[in-house]
Amino acid sequence: NTLRSPYFLYRRIHSLGVQTIEDPDVVNKIQRAREVIMALSNDIEQSIMFLSRFVTLIVAAVVIIKIMPIFTIVIFVMVIPNIISNWYFTRKDWELWRKETENKRRAMVVYSTLIESSNLHEISVTSAYGYLSSIYRAYADRYLTAVLKLIQKWRTLNFFSNALISGTSIVGYFLILKDFFNKLITIGDVTFQIRALSIFISNLTSTSSGYVGLQERSLKIGDVKSIFEMSPIINDGSFELPRFETAPHIFLKNVSFSYPRSEAM
Repeated sequence: NTLRSPYFLYRRIHSLGVQTIEDPDVVNKIQRAREVIMALSNDIEQSIMFLSRFVTLIVAAVVIIKIMPIFTIVIFVMVIPNIISNWYFTRKDWELWRKETENKRRAMVVYSTLIESSNLHEISVTSAYGYLSSIYRAYADRYLTAVLKLIQKWRTLNFFSNALISGTSIVGYFLILKDFFNKLITIGDVTFQIRALSIFISNLTSTSSGYVGLQERSLKIGDVKSIFEMSPIINDGSFELPRFETAPHIFLKNVSFSYPRSEAM
C-alpha cells in the first residue's frame, strides 16, 4: 500500500551502499522513484478501470459493427487524431519531468529547508531567506511556464480532435434517426442504437486515453524497477574490523567561526 511502498524503496536504497547512491544518475533515479512509488496504488486502480472499459468497448463494438459496419470504421479513423495528440503530449510531459529531475531535487531541498521550523532560526540569523527563496521561485517559475505551454498546446489540439469526435457522433445519431423516419427501425431500436453508439464512442476515447496514461506510468515505473535491479558499485567486505571497548577521544583546538556580518566566536 501507500505506506509500505516507501519502506521497500528506502530499504533497497540502503542496501546499495553510499558509493552507489553518490552517483548523480542514481540520485536522480531515486528522486523520480520517490515520486512514482507513492502513486502505485492509483496505477492498480487505473489498470482495473482500463480493463473494465476495454471489455465494455468490445461489447459495444460488436453491437455497433452489426448495426452500422461502415460507419464504425469512420469512428475509428476520427478518433486517431485524439490518440496521437494524447500520446505525443504525454510523451513530452514525461520528457520534461525527466529532464527537470535534478533541478527539482535541488529545489525541493531548498523548499524543505525553508518550511522546517528547526531551520527558521538559522535562516533568520544568516539572512538566507531571500537567497533560498529566489532559488526555489526561479525553478518553480521556469518549470510551471514550460508545463503551462505544454498544456495549452495539448488542450488546443484536443479541442479540435474532440470536436471531430463530437461531429462524428452527431452524424451517427442522424443516420439512426434517418432509418427511423424511413420506418426501417422502431423507436425502441432508436433508443438502443443511440445508447450503444454513445457507449462505444465514450469508451473508445477513454480507453485510448487510459492506455496512453498507463504507457506513461510504465515509463516512470521503469526508474523504480531499475533501482531494484541495480547492483552495488562496491560490495560490502566480509572482514569485520575489531570494535573499541571505549569510544575514542576527539579534541578541537584553536577553532573559530562566525556568521555572515558578525564577529568571530
